[in-house]
Parts: sequence; C-alpha cells; structure tokens
Amino acid sequence: SNLPCAQQPHTTTPTVTMAVFHVLHCGLVLAAVVAFVQAQPTTSASVYVGPLGRDSGDCTSSASPCLTLSYAVKQCTEGGTVNVLPGVYTGGSNFVDLTYPGIPKNIKIAAYPSGSPQSQYVIDALGQYNILRIGTGNVLDGLEFRGVRQAGQGSFGIVWSTGNATIQNCKFSDNSNGVGVSMGKLTISNCQFDLTCKDTCVGSSTGLLFINPSYGGAGPTVEGTNLVFNGTGSGTAIKLTVGTGRFTGLSVNNAYSALSVGSPGYGDFHLEVSSSTFHGNKQVFYAYGFDPSIYKNKGSARFESCHFYKTQCAGCDGPVIHAGQVVSIAVTKSLFSFGNSTVASGRGGRGGAFFCDKLATFNVQNSTFLSNVADDSSPGWCDPHCGFVANQIISIGNTAAKSTGTCPGL
Repeated sequence: SNLPCAQQPHTTTPTVTMAVFHVLHCGLVLAAVVAFVQAQPTTSASVYVGPLGRDSGDCTSSASPCLTLSYAVKQCTEGGTVNVLPGVYTGGSNFVDLTYPGIPKNIKIAAYPSGSPQSQYVIDALGQYNILRIGTGNVLDGLEFRGVRQAGQGSFGIVWSTGNATIQNCKFSDNSNGVGVSMGKLTISNCQFDLTCKDTCVGSSTGLLFINPSYGGAGPTVEGTNLVFNGTGSGTAIKLTVGTGRFTGLSVNNAYSALSVGSPGYGDFHLEVSSSTFHGNKQVFYAYGFDPSIYKNKGSARFESCHFYKTQCAGCDGPVIHAGQVVSIAVTKSLFSFGNSTVASGRGGRGGAFFCDKLATFNVQNSTFLSNVADDSSPGWCDPHCGFVANQIISIGNTAAKSTGTCPGL
C-alpha cells in the first residue's frame, strides 16, 4: 500500500503476539522462581546430628541426621536446637564458632535423648587445639567434652564462652583447660570436671578458667551451681585472673588447687562461695599478693557455710586460705578441719588453716577450727599488719611447734 503509516489499517496481530510473549515470559520467570526456592536448603527449629549421618539435606529427622555440628547449626533457625545423637564426634568440623557472623543466634546443642550419661555424647579434640565457642543465647546441655591439648594460661579451653551463655549437665575430662570465660556472663550448673591429664592433655588440667579480656577490663561473670571437680593431687578447679565468680554447691576433691587467683595486673577479682565442700586438696584458695606500689587492683573472697577438710600441703603457707597483699577475705559459718602445713625446701609451714599477709584483711565469724597442724602458728598465721578480726570462734586441737604469727582472737 502507498498509504502513510498513520493511515495503515489497524490489526490485532501485534497485540496477540505481545500477550503471548508476556504469558510465556511470566511463566518462565515463575518457573525459575519456584525452582530457585525449591533448591534452597530449608532451616528448622530442631535438627539432628549423628556419627553415621550425612552433611546433606535439612537433618530434621533422627533417622537422617547431619554428620557434623558445623553443618547442623547452619540448618537451624534462630533459637533452634541441634540434637546430638549418641556417639563420639571428632575433627575440626565439630568445633564450631557459634558467634560467627551468619550462624543463627541462640542455638542450643543438646544430648538426645536427654537424661543419659554424658559419656554417650562425646565431642573429642583428639589432642588437638580445637575450640567450641559460645556466645549470648547459646546453651550446651548433656555433653562430654574431652581431649583438648593446650599450653599456658592464655589458652581458651575446649569450650570458650564470650557472651551470656549457659552450660548445664556437661562433663569435661582430659583437657588442658575445660571451660574458658572471657566476656559476658556464663551460667554453669550440674557439671563435672576431671582434673587429671590422661591420654591427650599434658601436665596439669584447669577446670574453669577466667580469661582476661583486654588488660584492665572488668572481666567476665560466672555463676556456678553444683559443680564437681575431681583430681588426683594435681590440677586446678577454678583459676581467676579478673572478674566475678559466684558459686554455690561446689565439691572439689584431691586437686592441687581449688581456687587460684593470679596475674594481679589484669584487674579486680571478686569471689563468693557458699554451701561448698573441699576435701583432700593441697590448697583451697590461694591469692597472690597485689603489691600496691605496682598494682591498683584489689581482690575479695567470701566463704559461707563451707567445709574445708584435710587440706594438707608441704611448702605452703595457709593451705586452706592464703590471703596476699590487698586481698580481703570474709568467712562465716564454716568448718576448717585437719589442715596441715609443713616446711619443705625451706618454705611454707605457717598457718595450719590460713595465712594473712601484710595489708590483707581477714574477717572470720561463727566458724570452727578443728585439729589443724602447722610448723608455725595454728590454725592461722597473721602478719602484724594484717587486718584480722575474729568473732564467735571455736578452736579445738589446733597445734604448732612454734607461734610467730599469732592472730588476735584465736
């Protein structure tokens, strides 16, 4: 036709063609979206991990669990639970950082089914330096952690807590360090610590370690209930550098040291212990002196309704409580029985139960000292500049070969 374009007759063909195109296009896009969604791994509030599992799928059935904790936690929703089936879990893929960006928050890792002995659910480092790190909202429940090999106080522990986390009903054995705490508040209850190095850890073991967060920081807080520490003459139950520890229902048996405080340059420490028993240890509470000409930091410890039984140490001063400089001690309603401090290599032997250094303060009320023995002064040895106060004390059968550090009121 020679008609101009504007005068060309209209046709419906382009409209139909475009409609078909839009339908086909939208259908392809929808199909692609559906395929993409179907391809994405789903997450669940409850997943399972087992030693015979596979790291594929969503692991929402105990019959088809994941193989490793690192895969399992990624299948969880925020606030979800990784259910650990009976078995032994080894290798770095089972030591995860639950605080790492992208990991769902508030994850709980728990034995399944619950209530069985922890020895059925073992996470084993096999002598390597592996760490399971937990943070705010994380919970560990009903598991055994063992076999981490570390060196020095700077080591973090097979479990390292850096937030407001919870550990309950767990067991720690054959570790250089069991639980390390550097930030936040850790609530730990009904747990057992074996302080004897057996197959993989070297030297002595520490159960619970307070880690200095940043030289001079306030330090972490630990609230512990019904914790049991067992040793064979070696190991430290709880080692503090800085922070606050509140414990009730402790049972510490045959350790080298139950409660040790060191590194005074890091910051203040505060310790509260109640309704606890200490049996057969070489030392119970030992705090290094904080030289006030160097450090401005201070420490305090309070013991209430505690029983210290057969604390015996050669070469120690004050085997039950050793209060160094600028350390404040308060004791009430407690029993000190059958302590023994003897000289070894020219050291120790002062105070069958306790030792109070210069510039320390020691206040003991409503307590009993029974059959504590020392080479020098028993039940306690006090420096003339120690601030010692005693009220309503029963002292029976405490003996010493000499007495150069008499404590007022004993």
